[in-house]
Amino acid sequence: MIEEQLSAIITNNRGLNPMVLRTKLKEVLQESILEFVYNHAAYRAFLFTGGTCLHRLYGLPRLSEDLDFDVVDAVDPHTFAADAQSYIQRSLHYSPVRVKVSSNGTSVMLTFPVLKHLGLVHSSADSPNLFLRCDLPHEQIGLYGDQRLPLSTARTMFFVRAYDLPTMFGNKLAAFIGRVYQKGATQTVPFKGRDVFDLVWFLQESQRQNWRLTPNWPRVLAVLRARTPEDVLRDAAEKAAALKPAEVAADLRPFIEDYQMLEGFIANLPEVLPTQLTALAQHLA
Repeated sequence: MIEEQLSAIITNNRGLNPMVLRTKLKEVLQESILEFVYNHAAYRAFLFTGGTCLHRLYGLPRLSEDLDFDVVDAVDPHTFAADAQSYIQRSLHYSPVRVKVSSNGTSVMLTFPVLKHLGLVHSSADSPNLFLRCDLPHEQIGLYGDQRLPLSTARTMFFVRAYDLPTMFGNKLAAFIGRVYQKGATQTVPFKGRDVFDLVWFLQESQRQNWRLTPNWPRVLAVLRARTPEDVLRDAAEKAAALKPAEVAADLRPFIEDYQMLEGFIANLPEVLPTQLTALAQHLA
């Protein structure tokens, strides 16, 4: 079943950037795991978050590769991994799937050795595996809003529990300011291109709503241990001024189908993001 769905995506996307195509293939896997999670009594209270949540539920115009959940109640990641593997083997008829729990117990990697069968392995440098990571950190901050929303796929509809948009906005603003990412084995970078893109999208959505959409400020202040929203936006503006557009583009390339859109985003980023942050600061209540 999975192989047929993946094959159809390849057929319908001839000529697509190979990096983008691999990300699109993961959408099939994402749908299957989301259906498993939110139809399972032990997992349906997971809080869906991250880029895939924004893309699938709120209309973010970029792809995403992982599934991010915040877990309120204790969950054994090994049990989750075994349940997910069993679901894929039983319900989706794909027995080769493998699972692995991270050493810190906060993520589960699902491995689908399907790419050679699909004709996407052309040399020894090409991995035969399609990976899907499920992140399962414990939700420790509180101060969030959430809601149940329908998610429709080609074959069914189910209801997911997700953070509301102000909380997602707050999470993204805090991530943009506070996170440092590992790039390769030794290099760290002070930002992630996807966070930059998502923050610009949030600010655009806020502007479109006459700035009524605002970050969940109590949560942002708690995450960053900041005193005021003004302090947070000042830090965001400083980080925005230090962005390197070429590095933003490199990170975004596997997640943007429209190359023209990516070019336009990168060209206008140095002007647009600081202007948006200034406007949000001016509309603080």
